[in-house]
Amino acid sequence: MNHVRAKLMAAIAMLSLVLTGCGGSQTQAVVSTGPHGEPVEGGNLIFAEVTPINNWQTQEASFYEVANVLNSVLDRLTYFDPERGELVGWIAEEFEMNEDATEFVFTIRQGVTFSDGTPLDAAAVKANLDALGHGIPEEQVPANPHFMYYESSEVTGEHEVTVTLSEPDVNFLRATSAVTAGLVSPGTLESSYAEQDSIETIVGSGPFVFESQSIDEEVVFTAREDYAWPPETAENQGAPYLDGFTVRYLPEISHRPGAIQTHQVDLVRGIQPVDEQVVIDNGHQVLAPQGLDLSANQAALRIGSGLLAETEVRQALNLGINREEIHEAALSDSYEMSGSILNRGHPDFVDFSDELEYDPERANEL
Repeated sequence: MNHVRAKLMAAIAMLSLVLTGCGGSQTQAVVSTGPHGEPVEGGNLIFAEVTPINNWQTQEASFYEVANVLNSVLDRLTYFDPERGELVGWIAEEFEMNEDATEFVFTIRQGVTFSDGTPLDAAAVKANLDALGHGIPEEQVPANPHFMYYESSEVTGEHEVTVTLSEPDVNFLRATSAVTAGLVSPGTLESSYAEQDSIETIVGSGPFVFESQSIDEEVVFTAREDYAWPPETAENQGAPYLDGFTVRYLPEISHRPGAIQTHQVDLVRGIQPVDEQVVIDNGHQVLAPQGLDLSANQAALRIGSGLLAETEVRQALNLGINREEIHEAALSDSYEMSGSILNRGHPDFVDFSDELEYDPERANEL
């Protein structure tokens, strides 16, 4: 599977996804039938999203729907490679920090441009870092919460930027890889909050650029043919394989499996467990979320009510919920039962499944 499509699919695997099999239309031909399919170049991928995006401002792109799209529009200084489990170079081809994690030096990749043709050079990186670290008060643009100790940055060489923090923060480097630290053009930084909130006026350096939108219906992006600066570990070091992609909004949950089966979309997020077998029987593929365990144990409680103050009450609730029954009745095999407060893919996961078993008699005793 090519880098750009893999990047999109990794981002949208937060909930169950449905992928169409290859069919007769162009949009289906750009999507393989799954991990065993052969990748193909060209075409437009149509992805059905659950809800319309109503705020595109970069520092506030913490919600999944907008972060998923900006992943392919905005580059970042660094990239967290999930296969290696480490940060690698992206727009910063090299980066280092001092011993007490208060100073970070980024060597900026040469030849990178924003989609409007302006260079993504050291000066543009400094302007972005200042906006991320301090916000843009005159335009009510907030600072990035993960840049809380950001003090200043300085262009210390032709292609070098040095960042100074007020307090040690080893997480700062990881923060530069997040979508909320996406790099935008100097012109975007100088625009108003309302303009930065509009996908039509956000200019990035990523592999895709905005083309058009129908409000609350869909937004369309096209590939940059001159894109040549993906993360250093990306298999594809050139332009995207796809010609473009479309995000189509389908807020009605019953419409999503139907859109896949009628070949109106190639990929859809957020289907009901009861619909999974139906789409599988019709030749499509369900992609279960990776690294996301579900406890089938959710409740809404008023904080501060005092109802859960006693340990025995919390223990009784834990033992008095039949997770297996809930899982069998309401979910599917795509949802893995949790065995801890950490997901099973976490390196510190310890399996406490035995302590989570249903025990109504013990719950009543407590």
